[in-house]
This record gives sequence, C-alpha cells and structure tokens, in this order.
Amino acid sequence: MEEKKYQIIYADPAWQYKSKECPAKKSILIWVVSPMLDECIDVLKSWGFKYSILSESKTKHSSKPEEIRNRITQMFPTQNKIELFARQKTEGWDVWGNEIESDITL
Repeated sequence: MEEKKYQIIYADPAWQYKSKECPAKKSILIWVVSPMLDECIDVLKSWGFKYSILSESKTKHSSKPEEIRNRITQMFPTQNKIELFARQKTEGWDVWGNEIESDITL
C-alpha cells in the first residue's frame, strides 16, 4: 500500500487520550459535542494546532453532520482528506474506522 499524506483530517475521537502527541502538523477538524469542548481545545493546543469553531445543529446520536463534511470539501477541494472513526464512505475522502471498510491501515 502506498504511503499517503493527508492535508485534512476530520475526526470524532473516542476522547480517552493517554498521550497528547500528534505527528502531523497540518489541518485537523474534530467533531466534538459541547461537554467535551474544553478537553478538545486542550488536545488541539497540545498538538500545536490553532482552533476555530464551526457549529452545526445536533444530528442523530454519534453521527457527524453531513453539512460540516460538505463545508470541509468546499474549503479544501483539492487536498487529500481522511475521516477517522467514519461510519460512511464519502466521495473524494478516504475513511478509517471499525464500522466501515477502511481505506488505510493504521
């Protein structure tokens, strides 16, 4: 399998971090629910990322909003994108997760 680098990472972490190390210093977009926002910001800062917030209405439990994914695609049309902890395949994105056939092996 060829090594592929991603400029855009969209993730919905399990929020049980033991290590706050992140090897990539590109763009990361994390879907987070309100009760975890402070921890999310702390993790982003510890990884060396600056942050801004995009907001979207609540969807069904544990589902990232389609509108956010669409915004990311519009903002970064040519960059390699991967969605971590994905539950569905999206055209133009690679996916990784335990509920979908992953495009990469971590």
